[in-house]
Amino acid sequence: VYVGETAQERRNLYPDSVAQAFKRSMGTNRTYDLSGKKFRPEELSSMILRYLKEDAEAYLGEEVTEAVISVPAYLKVERMISEPTAAAVAYGLYEKEKDTRFLVFDLGGGTFDVSILELYHNILEVRAVAGDNYLGGEDFTEVMSKLFLQKTGLHYKDLSEKEQVRLYKKAEEAK
Repeated sequence: VYVGETAQERRNLYPDSVAQAFKRSMGTNRTYDLSGKKFRPEELSSMILRYLKEDAEAYLGEEVTEAVISVPAYLKVERMISEPTAAAVAYGLYEKEKDTRFLVFDLGGGTFDVSILELYHNILEVRAVAGDNYLGGEDFTEVMSKLFLQKTGLHYKDLSEKEQVRLYKKAEEAK
């Protein structure tokens, strides 16, 4: 990913591999064809954010863990909340016992997130959040598949592709 002046220079040599001014298309169905691949404006923005994070970390010599992200004024942003908080709201925790705290686990496909929420006078407030980007449901499925193979004395490489898919599906169902 090239950003800024480098991207501008690259545009002269490879005009079909550079996107510009795509921010104005955010929230629309427009796509950008770059070197034969289609990208939505939001995807391109995420690439730039990733680049900026890495660049800032290299400059600062430390990990960047917080950010303020703005969106174009014409996009109506209702509210930004973490996934565990969204799960708590969807589950209806705000309707539960008043003046209490909740520990919310969000075990996604690739990540495990935890939030501590406090319900006080009908206000659901986030007190703490943490997570692990390398501990998710897929990791549990893989461990369960390996455990099954170990317990049965089977070897993954000896299974046909169809059997490998079936094993994974059954581990997913068991999880």
